Amino acid sequence: MTARQDSTAGQIDPVVCTCVDLTEGQLRAEIAENPALGFDDILQRTGAGTTCTACLLDLEYIFSRAERGPAAGVHGRGGGAKAEAAHLGVKQRLYALIDGLAPKVPYRLANTLPVLALPGLRQFVCVANDSLLYRGAESAPPTRVELRVRDANGILRHRASHRVESGDGLRVEVGRFVTPHDPTDPARPAIGSVEILRRAAHPGIRGTTRPQIVIEAKAGCCAVHGQAAHVTAAPYWFTFLHRPAEERCFVSVVNVSGGTLRGRVRYPLGIEGRTPEDHPIEVPANGAHLHELHFDPESVQSDRPISLNIHFDGLHKAHFLCASPSLDRFSIDHL
Repeated sequence: MTARQDSTAGQIDPVVCTCVDLTEGQLRAEIAENPALGFDDILQRTGAGTTCTACLLDLEYIFSRAERGPAAGVHGRGGGAKAEAAHLGVKQRLYALIDGLAPKVPYRLANTLPVLALPGLRQFVCVANDSLLYRGAESAPPTRVELRVRDANGILRHRASHRVESGDGLRVEVGRFVTPHDPTDPARPAIGSVEILRRAAHPGIRGTTRPQIVIEAKAGCCAVHGQAAHVTAAPYWFTFLHRPAEERCFVSVVNVSGGTLRGRVRYPLGIEGRTPEDHPIEVPANGAHLHELHFDPESVQSDRPISLNIHFDGLHKAHFLCASPSLDRFSIDHL
């Protein structure tokens, strides 16, 4: 989390959405000035939580407890249960309804992420259980974290269970369980996957337990947070700069199902006079695939934005990776 210094008050105002550079103070002021707006309306008004979505839980936590102005009516303080319900977003109101009808029980959260294997490269899974906004007030309950590491063919290579106490954290090197296809050839990394399953010891809040992977290469380090796998009815898009002299680009796909996953990566899009090509991909059950992007240098100019789209027929998670030509630096983002 980043923060901004308030020069007048001398206080630190934490940034709660880095995508739009929105601070907690600005969010609370927006809520106070517009007390009749619901959570989704505030998101639309500020733009917060609509890009990478990593901050949504923090935003909703702040929104549900923020002070409202006197014009709030039933939405303001003193309205009892109706006022409290009015502060919540649609999703939180649905959760409150379900909680009122059934006993609270912890449920399992699942994320699946790619694992790279390459000489000189290390990859870790990190799960923190810090207090919300790092203020020491509320953490998730002690949480059981199960890791299942598989190779490209979906074969289970490692399985372990860990308990992460409130205020503690977990860091496990998972890349060592995926053996490179040819350790003597540094031209291409091997691919596998890690499934991260979380279940709290008792009902509580999720807190900061969303897992991350960290990739440590010889000359740099990168990380990305986990997301749930999905099935997309239509292709989804990604745009990036084509800089072949400076980087190599990859798309990783993890199959989060017990059946064969089929689909394709289509590129380059957005280039006049250039017909995009389909690159079929088939991934075995619970397996993973790493596709390196290749372009005809005569038809695709350097230092220009180009697009690709991806479409698969089953439950999966895809990521885009950039690496230096020598593979001593990586960056990664989810698609």
